[in-house]
Amino acid sequence: MLYLIHGDDTRAARAIVAQLRTTHLAADPTALNLTTLENEQATVPAVMQAADALPFFGAGRLVLVRGLFARYVQTPEGQRGRRKAADFDALLPLVPFLPTMPTTTTLVFWESVALNLPVLPEVVRDALLAGTVHAFALPAATDRDAWLRWIRDRATAEGVKIARPAAEALLDALGTAATGTAGVLRLESEVAKLATYAADNGGAITAAHVELLVEGATETPTFGWLDAVIAGNARDAVARTEMLLTAGEEPMRLLALLGSQVGYLLRAKRLGNMTDNAAAAALGVAPNRAYHILRAARSVDAAKIARAAQEVAAADEAVKTGVAVTDADALVWAVLQVARIGATGPAWEQREDLP
Repeated sequence: MLYLIHGDDTRAARAIVAQLRTTHLAADPTALNLTTLENEQATVPAVMQAADALPFFGAGRLVLVRGLFARYVQTPEGQRGRRKAADFDALLPLVPFLPTMPTTTTLVFWESVALNLPVLPEVVRDALLAGTVHAFALPAATDRDAWLRWIRDRATAEGVKIARPAAEALLDALGTAATGTAGVLRLESEVAKLATYAADNGGAITAAHVELLVEGATETPTFGWLDAVIAGNARDAVARTEMLLTAGEEPMRLLALLGSQVGYLLRAKRLGNMTDNAAAAALGVAPNRAYHILRAARSVDAAKIARAAQEVAAADEAVKTGVAVTDADALVWAVLQVARIGATGPAWEQREDLP
């Protein structure tokens, strides 16, 4: 049997390879019929020699080859443009060999990058695609929804569930450094750590777990509060305000954050349509925060944002001039005024306990 496993989602690729190894070792516990070729050892002659050998004691042979094709699909060092046809000559012996390989051999080509298969000669490509192909590509670094699904799938693989707010909080805490080939290992390890904790606490990862266990997530409740205010959900915004104050947050610090958020909205409104990374650079915030700010800015009117900025300034002045009875009263008043810029949420007027 022939397998081609490739892609930069190395965890998913490893899972398939591990499954093939486990299946093989069940029949070959001494691993006499297991051959691994990687790095400089992964050459076409070595592959053909290992795959063509008959197995000992009747068990099938498993040949794992890692990194052979990546060397051929990448541009040679010091050259520009596409490879020449002659660059692929070393691969051509595989074309007649693969279809005639002993039926007792399982040959696995494993690449840690996503192969650009069209670059290969057609005969080589067709020979590879005649086997079983598993392609595992990580989402684009800026595709937040895809990464949220990725986190959900990893949690499922760990035997637990994860609520969307928890997945959002995890991305917010780690930032875009974890949404790419260089940092995805951190994201994987954080999901595994959270899953271990959640397994003994109901089997579901929550935002509270993220706040407790993930370094850098301490600001997540504040971000959730800001998002609720800007979204126009006054009831949720006031409830979150009360929770933050009860937890010991300083009212004036929260008021300053609210004013800063309104300022970001004003600037984002002027930016128009742009990517999260470009907006992050223009606003001076992390890309994950730029995502929320841009989304909020698209749904509100610029005049309303300007009025909200005036209301926050008025609340700050009320504290400094002694007009407000307490700092907390001024904060709650400002929250209610700013919440009116977003889409209509639960009517705050229906709550008798609000000022």
